[in-house]
Amino acid sequence: MRKKKPEQIVNKPSQDIVTLVDDALQLLNYMSREGAIELDERIAKNVVEAKFKVQSGTWQVEDETLFLLNYDALSKAVHPVTVESIQSVIPNERAEKRALTKAESAVAWYRRYALLALVSLLIIQVYYLFGANLNSNLKHAFTEKARITLKLETLPANSLANEYTQLNQALETLEQQFDANYSLLKSWNSIWMLGFSFNPNLPDYNQLSFQLRAEQLSLSDPELKVKQQQLQLEQAHYLSQLTFFEHDLFSDSILNVLQSYILPLLYGLLGAFIFVLRDLLREIKSLTFTYDDEIRYRLRLPLGSLAGMIVGWFLKPEEAGLGASLSPMALAFLMGYHVEILFAMMDKAIANIRKQLEPNQTTPQSK
Repeated sequence: MRKKKPEQIVNKPSQDIVTLVDDALQLLNYMSREGAIELDERIAKNVVEAKFKVQSGTWQVEDETLFLLNYDALSKAVHPVTVESIQSVIPNERAEKRALTKAESAVAWYRRYALLALVSLLIIQVYYLFGANLNSNLKHAFTEKARITLKLETLPANSLANEYTQLNQALETLEQQFDANYSLLKSWNSIWMLGFSFNPNLPDYNQLSFQLRAEQLSLSDPELKVKQQQLQLEQAHYLSQLTFFEHDLFSDSILNVLQSYILPLLYGLLGAFIFVLRDLLREIKSLTFTYDDEIRYRLRLPLGSLAGMIVGWFLKPEEAGLGASLSPMALAFLMGYHVEILFAMMDKAIANIRKQLEPNQTTPQSK
Protein backbone atom coordinates (compact mmCIF):
# COMPACT_ATOMS: atom_id res chain seq x y z
CA MET A 1 0.00 0.00 0.00
CA ARG A 2 1.36 3.40 -0.98
CA LYS A 3 2.05 5.89 1.77
CA LYS A 4 0.58 9.38 1.62
CA LYS A 5 2.94 12.20 0.92
CA PRO A 6 3.76 14.34 3.97
CA GLU A 7 1.97 17.34 2.54
CA GLN A 8 -1.16 15.28 2.03
CA ILE A 9 -1.35 13.96 5.58
CA VAL A 10 -4.66 14.97 7.15
CA ASN A 11 -4.36 16.53 10.63
CA LYS A 12 -7.10 17.41 13.05
CA PRO A 13 -6.91 21.18 13.65
CA SER A 14 -6.22 22.32 17.18
CA GLN A 15 -8.83 24.14 19.22
CA ASP A 16 -6.88 27.37 18.75
CA ILE A 17 -7.22 27.07 14.96
CA VAL A 18 -10.94 26.34 15.26
CA THR A 19 -11.32 29.47 17.40
CA LEU A 20 -9.31 31.55 14.92
CA VAL A 21 -11.48 30.35 12.03
CA ASP A 22 -14.62 31.46 13.92
CA ASP A 23 -12.96 34.79 14.69
CA ALA A 24 -12.01 35.28 11.05
CA LEU A 25 -15.63 34.64 10.00
CA GLN A 26 -16.79 37.30 12.48
CA LEU A 27 -14.34 39.80 11.02
CA LEU A 28 -15.55 38.98 7.49
CA ASN A 29 -19.16 39.47 8.56
CA TYR A 30 -18.23 42.81 10.09
CA MET A 31 -16.49 43.95 6.88
CA SER A 32 -19.42 42.82 4.74
CA ARG A 33 -21.99 44.52 6.99
CA GLU A 34 -20.19 47.83 7.45
CA GLY A 35 -18.92 48.21 3.92
CA ALA A 36 -16.33 50.79 4.99
CA ILE A 37 -13.38 48.46 4.31
CA GLU A 38 -12.84 46.79 0.93
CA LEU A 39 -13.06 43.02 1.23
CA ASP A 40 -10.17 41.10 -0.36
CA GLU A 41 -11.60 38.22 -2.37
CA ARG A 42 -8.51 36.07 -1.84
CA ILE A 43 -8.66 36.40 1.94
CA ALA A 44 -12.42 35.82 2.04
CA LYS A 45 -12.12 32.69 -0.10
CA ASN A 46 -9.35 31.27 2.11
CA VAL A 47 -11.34 31.85 5.31
CA VAL A 48 -14.48 30.23 3.88
CA GLU A 49 -12.48 27.25 2.63
CA ALA A 50 -10.85 26.93 6.07
CA LYS A 51 -14.29 26.80 7.66
CA PHE A 52 -15.46 23.92 5.46
CA LYS A 53 -12.18 22.04 5.78
CA VAL A 54 -12.42 22.20 9.58
CA GLN A 55 -16.03 20.96 9.43
CA SER A 56 -15.27 18.17 6.95
CA GLY A 57 -12.08 17.03 8.70
CA THR A 58 -9.80 17.61 5.69
CA TRP A 59 -7.45 20.06 7.39
CA GLN A 60 -3.85 19.86 6.21
CA VAL A 61 -0.55 21.43 7.21
CA GLU A 62 -0.38 23.82 4.27
CA ASP A 63 -3.95 24.95 5.02
CA GLU A 64 -2.92 26.09 8.47
CA THR A 65 0.04 28.09 7.20
CA LEU A 66 -1.98 29.80 4.49
CA PHE A 67 -4.84 30.52 6.86
CA LEU A 68 -2.60 32.14 9.46
CA LEU A 69 -1.08 34.43 6.84
CA ASN A 70 -4.52 35.46 5.61
CA TYR A 71 -5.81 35.90 9.15
CA ASP A 72 -2.89 38.26 9.87
CA ALA A 73 -3.75 40.31 6.78
CA LEU A 74 -7.43 40.34 7.76
CA SER A 75 -6.66 41.58 11.28
CA LYS A 76 -4.52 44.41 9.92
CA ALA A 77 -7.25 45.40 7.47
CA VAL A 78 -9.91 45.88 10.15
CA HIS A 79 -7.65 47.38 12.86
CA PRO A 80 -8.45 48.90 15.39
CA VAL A 81 -11.60 46.75 15.35
CA THR A 82 -10.93 43.30 16.81
CA VAL A 83 -12.93 40.17 17.46
CA GLU A 84 -13.07 41.08 21.15
CA SER A 85 -14.43 44.56 20.42
CA ILE A 86 -17.07 43.14 18.06
CA GLN A 87 -18.21 40.63 20.68
CA SER A 88 -18.21 43.38 23.33
CA VAL A 89 -20.47 45.69 21.32
CA ILE A 90 -22.64 43.55 19.02
CA PRO A 91 -25.06 41.20 20.81
CA ASN A 92 -25.22 37.54 19.94
CA GLU A 93 -28.60 37.20 18.24
CA ARG A 94 -28.26 33.43 17.93
CA ALA A 95 -28.32 32.92 21.71
CA GLU A 96 -31.57 31.61 23.17
CA LYS A 97 -31.55 34.19 25.96
CA ARG A 98 -30.04 37.49 24.95
CA ALA A 99 -27.59 38.77 27.56
CA LEU A 100 -26.26 42.29 27.85
CA THR A 101 -23.01 42.91 26.03
CA LYS A 102 -20.01 44.33 27.86
CA ALA A 103 -20.61 47.67 26.18
CA GLU A 104 -24.26 47.76 27.27
CA SER A 105 -23.31 46.84 30.84
CA ALA A 106 -20.62 49.53 30.90
CA VAL A 107 -22.99 52.19 29.56
CA ALA A 108 -25.62 51.28 32.17
CA TRP A 109 -23.07 51.34 35.02
CA TYR A 110 -21.43 54.65 34.10
CA ARG A 111 -24.74 56.33 33.29
CA ARG A 112 -26.20 55.30 36.65
CA TYR A 113 -23.25 56.45 38.74
CA ALA A 114 -22.71 59.61 36.71
CA LEU A 115 -26.28 60.58 37.54
CA LEU A 116 -25.64 59.73 41.20
CA ALA A 117 -22.49 61.89 41.21
CA LEU A 118 -24.40 64.76 39.60
CA VAL A 119 -27.26 64.60 42.13
CA SER A 120 -24.79 64.38 45.04
CA LEU A 121 -22.89 67.37 43.70
CA LEU A 122 -26.07 69.43 43.31
CA ILE A 123 -27.23 68.62 46.85
CA ILE A 124 -23.88 69.51 48.42
CA GLN A 125 -23.51 72.61 46.23
CA VAL A 126 -26.94 73.90 47.29
CA TYR A 127 -26.16 73.07 50.91
CA TYR A 128 -22.84 74.95 50.63
CA LEU A 129 -24.42 78.04 49.05
CA PHE A 130 -27.18 78.09 51.66
CA GLY A 131 -24.65 77.92 54.52
CA ALA A 132 -22.36 80.50 52.91
CA ASN A 133 -25.24 82.98 52.57
CA LEU A 134 -26.35 82.40 56.15
CA ASN A 135 -22.81 82.85 57.42
CA SER A 136 -22.31 86.04 55.43
CA ASN A 137 -25.67 87.53 56.44
CA LEU A 138 -25.07 86.71 60.08
CA LYS A 139 -21.68 88.43 60.10
CA HIS A 140 -23.15 91.47 58.38
CA ALA A 141 -26.08 91.69 60.83
CA PHE A 142 -23.76 91.30 63.81
CA THR A 143 -21.52 94.14 62.57
CA GLU A 144 -24.48 96.42 61.81
CA LYS A 145 -26.02 95.76 65.23
CA ALA A 146 -22.80 96.78 66.93
CA ARG A 147 -22.53 99.92 64.77
CA ILE A 148 -26.12 101.08 65.41
CA THR A 149 -25.89 100.27 69.14
CA LEU A 150 -22.72 102.34 69.41
CA LYS A 151 -24.34 105.18 67.49
CA LEU A 152 -27.35 105.14 69.81
CA GLU A 153 -25.10 105.25 72.87
CA THR A 154 -23.10 108.19 71.51
CA LEU A 155 -26.13 110.08 70.19
CA PRO A 156 -26.18 113.67 71.54
CA ALA A 157 -28.85 114.56 74.05
CA ASN A 158 -30.26 117.26 71.79
CA SER A 159 -30.65 114.88 68.82
CA LEU A 160 -33.97 114.67 67.01
CA ALA A 161 -36.51 112.16 68.27
CA ASN A 162 -37.15 111.09 64.67
CA GLU A 163 -33.52 110.05 64.20
CA TYR A 164 -33.55 108.15 67.49
CA THR A 165 -36.74 106.32 66.50
CA GLN A 166 -35.36 105.38 63.08
CA LEU A 167 -32.19 103.95 64.61
CA ASN A 168 -34.23 101.94 67.13
CA GLN A 169 -36.43 100.56 64.36
CA ALA A 170 -33.37 99.64 62.28
CA LEU A 171 -31.81 97.95 65.30
CA GLU A 172 -35.00 95.98 65.97
CA THR A 173 -35.16 94.81 62.33
CA LEU A 174 -31.51 93.80 62.41
CA GLU A 175 -32.05 91.84 65.62
CA GLN A 176 -34.91 89.95 64.01
CA GLN A 177 -32.78 89.21 60.92
CA PHE A 178 -29.91 88.18 63.15
CA ASP A 179 -32.11 85.80 65.19
CA ALA A 180 -33.61 84.27 62.03
CA ASN A 181 -30.21 83.72 60.39
CA TYR A 182 -28.75 82.42 63.62
CA SER A 183 -31.57 79.89 64.04
CA LEU A 184 -31.15 78.66 60.45
CA LEU A 185 -27.37 78.48 60.83
CA LYS A 186 -27.73 76.27 63.91
CA SER A 187 -29.96 73.94 61.90
CA TRP A 188 -27.40 74.01 59.05
CA ASN A 189 -24.60 73.13 61.49
CA SER A 190 -26.61 70.31 63.08
CA ILE A 191 -26.19 68.16 59.94
CA TRP A 192 -22.44 67.99 60.55
CA MET A 193 -22.62 67.94 64.33
CA LEU A 194 -24.18 64.44 64.30
CA GLY A 195 -26.42 65.02 67.28
CA PHE A 196 -23.91 66.98 69.35
CA SER A 197 -24.65 70.48 70.61
CA PHE A 198 -22.65 73.34 72.00
CA ASN A 199 -22.94 73.78 75.78
CA PRO A 200 -20.60 76.67 76.46
CA ASN A 201 -19.18 77.13 79.93
CA LEU A 202 -17.93 80.42 81.24
CA PRO A 203 -14.16 80.73 81.36
CA ASP A 204 -12.76 80.67 84.90
CA TYR A 205 -11.97 84.40 84.90
CA ASN A 206 -15.45 85.45 83.78
CA GLN A 207 -17.15 83.01 86.13
CA LEU A 208 -15.17 84.36 89.08
CA SER A 209 -15.89 87.93 87.97
CA PHE A 210 -19.65 87.36 87.90
CA GLN A 211 -19.47 85.56 91.27
CA LEU A 212 -17.58 88.42 92.94
CA ARG A 213 -19.98 91.00 91.56
CA ALA A 214 -22.94 88.97 92.85
CA GLU A 215 -21.34 88.80 96.31
CA GLN A 216 -20.79 92.55 96.30
CA LEU A 217 -24.42 93.09 95.46
CA SER A 218 -25.45 90.95 98.43
CA LEU A 219 -24.30 93.77 100.69
CA SER A 220 -26.69 96.46 101.81
CA ASP A 221 -28.09 97.99 98.65
CA PRO A 222 -31.59 99.43 98.17
CA GLU A 223 -31.65 98.31 94.54
CA LEU A 224 -30.16 94.87 95.19
CA LYS A 225 -32.83 92.81 93.37
CA VAL A 226 -32.70 94.93 90.23
CA LYS A 227 -28.93 94.79 90.04
CA GLN A 228 -28.91 91.05 90.58
CA GLN A 229 -31.33 90.62 87.70
CA GLN A 230 -29.15 92.83 85.51
CA LEU A 231 -26.12 90.74 86.39
CA GLN A 232 -27.95 87.51 85.51
CA LEU A 233 -29.06 89.05 82.22
CA GLU A 234 -25.49 90.10 81.46
CA GLN A 235 -24.24 86.57 82.21
CA ALA A 236 -26.91 85.03 79.95
CA HIS A 237 -25.97 87.47 77.18
CA TYR A 238 -22.32 86.52 77.53
CA LEU A 239 -23.17 82.81 77.25
CA SER A 240 -25.37 83.42 74.19
CA GLN A 241 -22.52 85.26 72.50
CA LEU A 242 -20.19 82.34 73.23
CA THR A 243 -22.68 79.98 71.60
CA PHE A 244 -23.02 82.31 68.62
CA PHE A 245 -19.27 82.50 68.01
CA GLU A 246 -18.96 78.72 68.39
CA HIS A 247 -21.58 78.18 65.68
CA ASP A 248 -20.00 80.86 63.55
CA LEU A 249 -16.53 79.31 63.75
CA PHE A 250 -17.94 75.84 63.15
CA SER A 251 -19.78 76.97 60.01
CA ASP A 252 -16.60 78.69 58.77
CA SER A 253 -14.70 75.42 59.16
CA ILE A 254 -17.37 73.36 57.38
CA LEU A 255 -17.56 75.85 54.51
CA ASN A 256 -13.78 75.71 54.17
CA VAL A 257 -13.83 71.89 54.08
CA LEU A 258 -16.60 71.87 51.47
CA GLN A 259 -14.86 74.46 49.31
CA SER A 260 -11.35 73.02 49.54
CA TYR A 261 -11.98 69.26 49.56
CA ILE A 262 -15.45 67.85 48.96
CA LEU A 263 -16.76 70.09 46.17
CA PRO A 264 -13.53 70.02 44.08
CA LEU A 265 -13.45 66.22 44.48
CA LEU A 266 -17.06 65.89 43.27
CA TYR A 267 -16.50 68.30 40.38
CA GLY A 268 -13.40 66.32 39.33
CA LEU A 269 -15.35 63.05 39.59
CA LEU A 270 -18.19 64.48 37.50
CA GLY A 271 -15.68 65.66 34.88
CA ALA A 272 -14.16 62.17 34.75
CA PHE A 273 -17.63 60.63 34.31
CA ILE A 274 -18.40 63.02 31.44
CA PHE A 275 -15.13 62.08 29.74
CA VAL A 276 -15.79 58.35 30.18
CA LEU A 277 -19.34 58.58 28.79
CA ARG A 278 -18.17 60.62 25.82
CA ASP A 279 -15.25 58.29 25.07
CA LEU A 280 -17.44 55.23 25.63
CA LEU A 281 -19.95 56.51 23.07
CA ARG A 282 -17.15 57.06 20.54
CA GLU A 283 -15.68 53.59 21.03
CA ILE A 284 -19.04 51.86 20.79
CA LYS A 285 -19.80 53.75 17.60
CA SER A 286 -16.45 52.73 16.08
CA LEU A 287 -16.71 49.15 17.49
CA THR A 288 -13.39 49.42 19.34
CA PHE A 289 -14.59 48.95 22.94
CA THR A 290 -12.83 46.14 24.82
CA TYR A 291 -12.28 45.00 28.39
CA ASP A 292 -9.00 46.93 28.50
CA ASP A 293 -10.97 50.14 27.97
CA GLU A 294 -13.24 49.22 30.88
CA ILE A 295 -10.18 48.92 33.17
CA ARG A 296 -8.88 52.26 31.90
CA TYR A 297 -12.20 53.94 32.60
CA ARG A 298 -12.42 52.54 36.13
CA LEU A 299 -8.95 53.91 36.87
CA ARG A 300 -9.83 57.29 35.42
CA LEU A 301 -12.60 57.95 37.95
CA PRO A 302 -10.34 58.11 41.05
CA LEU A 303 -7.74 60.00 39.02
CA GLY A 304 -10.35 62.60 38.07
CA SER A 305 -11.46 62.93 41.70
CA LEU A 306 -7.87 63.40 42.87
CA ALA A 307 -7.20 65.90 40.08
CA GLY A 308 -10.18 68.00 41.19
CA MET A 309 -9.08 67.89 44.82
CA ILE A 310 -5.47 68.79 43.93
CA VAL A 311 -6.78 71.84 42.08
CA GLY A 312 -8.78 72.81 45.18
CA TRP A 313 -5.61 72.56 47.26
CA PHE A 314 -2.89 74.14 45.19
CA LEU A 315 -3.98 75.63 41.90
CA LYS A 316 -5.79 78.86 41.06
CA PRO A 317 -7.26 79.65 37.62
CA GLU A 318 -4.88 82.57 37.02
CA GLU A 319 -1.91 80.35 37.88
CA ALA A 320 -3.01 77.85 35.22
CA GLY A 321 -3.16 80.63 32.63
CA LEU A 322 -6.96 80.28 32.23
CA GLY A 323 -7.96 83.71 33.47
CA ALA A 324 -9.43 84.87 36.75
CA SER A 325 -12.99 84.60 35.34
CA LEU A 326 -12.83 80.80 35.62
CA SER A 327 -13.92 79.66 39.08
CA PRO A 328 -11.91 77.07 41.04
CA MET A 329 -14.82 74.61 40.77
CA ALA A 330 -14.92 74.98 36.99
CA LEU A 331 -11.16 74.39 36.91
CA ALA A 332 -11.60 71.27 39.06
CA PHE A 333 -14.22 69.99 36.60
CA LEU A 334 -11.91 70.61 33.63
CA MET A 335 -9.00 68.86 35.32
CA GLY A 336 -11.20 65.88 36.14
CA TYR A 337 -12.37 65.78 32.52
CA HIS A 338 -8.83 65.92 31.14
CA VAL A 339 -6.43 64.70 33.82
CA GLU A 340 -3.58 64.62 31.32
CA ILE A 341 -3.36 68.42 31.51
CA LEU A 342 -2.79 68.30 35.26
CA PHE A 343 -0.17 65.58 34.94
CA ALA A 344 1.62 67.59 32.24
CA MET A 345 1.64 70.65 34.52
CA MET A 346 2.96 68.57 37.41
CA ASP A 347 5.70 67.07 35.24
CA LYS A 348 6.67 70.55 34.09
CA ALA A 349 6.80 71.84 37.67
CA ILE A 350 8.92 68.88 38.77
CA ALA A 351 11.27 69.44 35.84
CA ASN A 352 11.70 73.11 36.82
CA ILE A 353 12.38 72.17 40.45
CA ARG A 354 14.90 69.58 39.35
CA LYS A 355 16.72 72.15 37.25
CA GLN A 356 16.91 74.54 40.20
CA LEU A 357 18.19 71.84 42.54
CA GLU A 358 20.88 70.57 40.19
CA PRO A 359 24.24 72.20 41.05
CA ASN A 360 25.94 74.15 38.35
CA GLN A 361 28.55 71.84 36.91
CA THR A 362 31.71 73.85 36.39
CA THR A 363 34.84 72.23 35.10
CA PRO A 364 38.07 73.46 36.67
CA GLN A 365 40.32 75.28 34.26
CA SER A 366 43.49 73.48 33.38
CA LYS A 367 46.59 75.22 34.43
